Amino acid sequence: MKTDSLADEVKGMNLKIIRRKIKNKLAGYCSAEILARKATSNDENNPSTELKAELARLTRDHVKMLKIMKVVKKRLDDLKRPQHVHKAIKLVDYLCRYGGKGVIEVTNDWHCIISCLADYKFDMESNYFKQRISNAAQELLQKLQVWRGRNILTYAQLLIDSEGESQSSCKSFGVKSVGE
Repeated sequence: MKTDSLADEVKGMNLKIIRRKIKNKLAGYCSAEILARKATSNDENNPSTELKAELARLTRDHVKMLKIMKVVKKRLDDLKRPQHVHKAIKLVDYLCRYGGKGVIEVTNDWHCIISCLADYKFDMESNYFKQRISNAAQELLQKLQVWRGRNILTYAQLLIDSEGESQSSCKSFGVKSVGE
């Protein structure tokens, strides 16, 4: 029976971890979503590099990437828990650098959300997290502009290549040909 295996699984764990495991089971989250929730949890500890690397690897599968990004977007919108938001921004940054190509496309669609977080105003009461959120979002926006520029150059190279023009014409766009 599934409840017995869940009971065995939670023995010796603290209440917070038990609650998270039960919530994951009841909500029917897949393993990719559970990892994304773990990486953006409200815990004080930052997610491990191994966890982020596993999520980056999973984003190479389009379906899993969409599920991961759905969880991350939920966390970005969770202003009641600034730790969720900050970890989500940092995770998006990592996934854009090391994950599948679709991550940057999805993240570009969130430009408005990230811009709002970059302009996040903070009061003295919760200054620390809100300032970290604002700074992290500003850094992510700057990186997205660079990545977007690289994607435009790559797209220009594809257009030129598909028209049958020489690789040397790509250099005028600042794009290196394959093997350079």
